[in-house]
Amino acid sequence: MSDVETKNPKFIQEISKYFEKLQEDPDDVKVLKELGAQFLKHQDILQAHEHLSRALEIDPDDDELKLSYAAVSLKMNQMDAVTIRGKKDRLHLYEVLGLKNSLLETDVIPTELYDEYHQSVEEAFDFPEEILLPMEVIDGAVGHARVVGFLSFALADLLKVTNHEKLEILQAGYLADLGKMIIPHHLLNRAGSLSKEEFEEVAKHSRESARMIRKMGYESKNLLDIVEGSHENFNGSGYPNGLSGRGNPDRRTDCCRGGRLQCSDRLAPLPGSMGQSCSLFRDGTRCKKGQIRSGRIGTPGQADRC
Repeated sequence: MSDVETKNPKFIQEISKYFEKLQEDPDDVKVLKELGAQFLKHQDILQAHEHLSRALEIDPDDDELKLSYAAVSLKMNQMDAVTIRGKKDRLHLYEVLGLKNSLLETDVIPTELYDEYHQSVEEAFDFPEEILLPMEVIDGAVGHARVVGFLSFALADLLKVTNHEKLEILQAGYLADLGKMIIPHHLLNRAGSLSKEEFEEVAKHSRESARMIRKMGYESKNLLDIVEGSHENFNGSGYPNGLSGRGNPDRRTDCCRGGRLQCSDRLAPLPGSMGQSCSLFRDGTRCKKGQIRSGRIGTPGQADRC
């Protein structure tokens, strides 16, 4: 055993149980995986790599095992900080089997909310991921559109709108950022603030989204209005038209805008007609009528009454 292990008697006692099981069945993948996980937890990367490698040789189709092995391999590479003349670089090749479901990120969507709506959302709209995926990859926001669409649908359901309106809101929430394809790549996923000219370039994507969606065959004026107004704010600080108050599009656009804000890292009370009903927060709770909840719609520290 390594120095890491010998310094922790409790770990030695715990790990010995797994070694006893391996003596009975050296090809027990479950035990090998657990050993690898335990060694990795205690920063014994070499032992973790050895046991996970053995497990992968026995069961090469275990996706969870592949991810664990990949994580350990990356840590192995980080250990190779000393340059040795003539030493070849180690290369690890991985095959991408699919994307994680962004709706399962519980820090954004509570499990109860997912369980309540995911089946309805999946049945309502066949998400054309191949259309948005290239832009989301460049923007560093893979899965963002699906989350916005899902939350917009949930907010629409809370408002008791018709099924047809809920479908349009779901579609708008998903497709609202399609126009980001026209934004120069160096501005997408940009760290830091934008200049006035750069912001004007970014702000063009709302109208472009509506134009592209119309070109795809979506003809509903309501849908196109929701998409174009999805970045308007109730206080007039949004774009592209700087609409405020009752000059904003109706509550269907509030749903799409609310879905976009709810999936961000800030609390988002809902403006306009939605503010007279109820609000869905990131923790899945709903505020009661008359309750004040601080948050942000366009300006920091703004509060909204439910």
